[in-house]
Amino acid sequence: MIFKMFSRLKNTIKFSDATSSSYLQSGEDIIIRRTVSRMNCPRPVYLDIGANDPIKLNNTYLLYKSGGKRVVVEPNPYYIKQYKKKRPSDHLVTAGISSHGGGNLTFYLPSNITLSSFDRDLVQKLAESDGINIVEEMEIPIIGINELLDNNFPESPFNFVSMDMEGWDADDGRPNITAWEGEA
Repeated sequence: MIFKMFSRLKNTIKFSDATSSSYLQSGEDIIIRRTVSRMNCPRPVYLDIGANDPIKLNNTYLLYKSGGKRVVVEPNPYYIKQYKKKRPSDHLVTAGISSHGGGNLTFYLPSNITLSSFDRDLVQKLAESDGINIVEEMEIPIIGINELLDNNFPESPFNFVSMDMEGWDADDGRPNITAWEGEA
């Protein structure tokens, strides 16, 4: 359903040559960039939680190329190294996010690091179905979402949020539908 909606929307919007290259499977990043641009945000502010690869299949790479303030939260230190090389202007937070924060949690890295997670059962399930193994476990700090927002967006709101936390978000109370209220 969402794929069809994005495909229809993508086909109805005329894009300039500068934004026509997509880094996602269905061009969602082009739609995101165009929407932010139409909001008169030439330098978008974004928060990317569970960012994964800095370019390939990344929701915020087109926004990164537009400049502006950006915060990337990624617990996987291997991806953080790639961000430092490929997206040096991003502010990087190497941590996991929860509603309350504090302490450390074990982070599981399978041989296919794209499938890394704090959820051991999920990684085991993926490992069994894809024939991969957990090759490393590491302790990663956990910070609360309010702390993250207070430290990185004290006065300026963000234009876009991307969240991909490989199953852990569902355990942390993520609803099926989210509504954001702007200023009154």
